Amino acid sequence: MEGAKGMTDFSLKIVTPDGVRFDGMAQELVVRTTEGDMGILAGHTNCVAALGMGRATVIIDGSYRYGACIGGMVSVVNGEVT
Repeated sequence: MEGAKGMTDFSLKIVTPDGVRFDGMAQELVVRTTEGDMGILAGHTNCVAALGMGRATVIIDGSYRYGACIGGMVSVVNGEVT
């Protein structure tokens, strides 16, 4: 499926200690890991990384949205990002 500006969508679920904050399709995610910034697009290889402290940027329907990350994990498994 293609989103805004021809970018391919992928499944993204954002979970916090308070519960699921987002469960839908996105075009891009950039997060700060303990090793540096990591960008995720559709088709990203499977991986798991520890999140550091910093800003998370997600593009949904062509709009940029921002949030704060202070620890946690990011995983990409068979095209689904959590």
